[in-house]
Amino acid sequence: SEQIEALEVRYRTTHKQVETLKSNRALVVTLSKALQNGSVAIKEAEEALIKLRLAMTEDASQSKTIRARLKYRDFSEATMIHKEKTQAFEQLKKEFEMAEARYQASKKELEKAKAANEELNLSLEMEIETRHALERQFFEAITRQDFSDESHYRSMLLSEEAIGTLKRDVALYTEQVTRVTSDKIRLQGETEGLSYRDTGALEASRKLCENEKVAAEKRKMAVYSRIEHNNKIHENLRKTKSDIEGLERQYLTIKNLSDTANGDLQGKQRLAFERYIQAFYFNRVLMEANKRFSYMTNKRFELVRKDTASDMRSQSGLEIDVMDHYTGKTRSVKSLSGGESFKASLALALGLSDMIQTHAGGVQMDTMFVDEGFGALDSESLEQAIDVLNALTHGNRLVGIISHVSELREKIDRKIVVKKGNTGSFVELV
Repeated sequence: SEQIEALEVRYRTTHKQVETLKSNRALVVTLSKALQNGSVAIKEAEEALIKLRLAMTEDASQSKTIRARLKYRDFSEATMIHKEKTQAFEQLKKEFEMAEARYQASKKELEKAKAANEELNLSLEMEIETRHALERQFFEAITRQDFSDESHYRSMLLSEEAIGTLKRDVALYTEQVTRVTSDKIRLQGETEGLSYRDTGALEASRKLCENEKVAAEKRKMAVYSRIEHNNKIHENLRKTKSDIEGLERQYLTIKNLSDTANGDLQGKQRLAFERYIQAFYFNRVLMEANKRFSYMTNKRFELVRKDTASDMRSQSGLEIDVMDHYTGKTRSVKSLSGGESFKASLALALGLSDMIQTHAGGVQMDTMFVDEGFGALDSESLEQAIDVLNALTHGNRLVGIISHVSELREKIDRKIVVKKGNTGSFVELV
């Protein structure tokens, strides 16, 4: 029995070993497959590693190239410059938005003024047509009354004094007729029953009186008719005159508004609305120009806009005077010397450039050429002009100077020199 138990123990042990071997065989198969897959993966990983190393080599080369092209030393400096540029950009953006708002407001005001001017012109044309219609009615009225023209009508007009005299004469004549009629009735009563006598002389006198009466009646009716007719004409003319005077007052008001808007008001400054807007922006140009003109003239001169024209017949608002701070007086720009005039011209050109870049919606003027004019400057003025032009080159701006002044050529680092040769002119970069 002990042998049997030992055999059973050996059997169970052997059975376990067999099961373990079976299990290990399946594991070996699995591991073999995994090993094959791992070999493929390792090969792919090695190929990817080789590609990655090549890419890293190329990236390192590109990094060196890019680093050599960088403008800043490190990331912190670039971040600081970026922050400053961002703040400057935001400030410029705010100023642009404010300028755009002012421009839109001015544009709306200009459109309103144009619309008002058009309405005024239309109203003026209607008033003129009404006046012409009234004048036609007036001439038609005097024509219907058998007057050949206005002078004929005015020649037939009677004064108030003459009309009063005629009325008094008519009243006196009427009173006389009444009295004569009353006397006639009285005399007829008194002579009733009396014997007939030859009354030839009396009859002749009576006929004469009757004829005079008839003539007087006719004159009375003619005068009365003329008075009534003249009264009607006088009333119509008075009403027409009142209407014309009202229209003339309206016309003068509208004309004054139109002349004011167009800068044509007599005896006043001739400044049209458009020129007023131009003067507003011209003041900005002068303000920018004076920043450089004052420096180039040692703070002696300042450009100012002339408010009044040289005479009342020409437009004003865009002429320039110069303030001389040494004398404290304003004088004409024509009194500047040649060198001072060149400085003023250069300052105005730069001021106009600044205004265009500030108000033209992102326009950037990267290039400027200055042709001659430096020969009229002394050495100090030449230094100041060069300082101003050098200041413009900051920020990748190109300033080109065309000049024959040798002193100026010596102060310019990069030059394009035009030289003459036997075969023609050629350029040389210095």
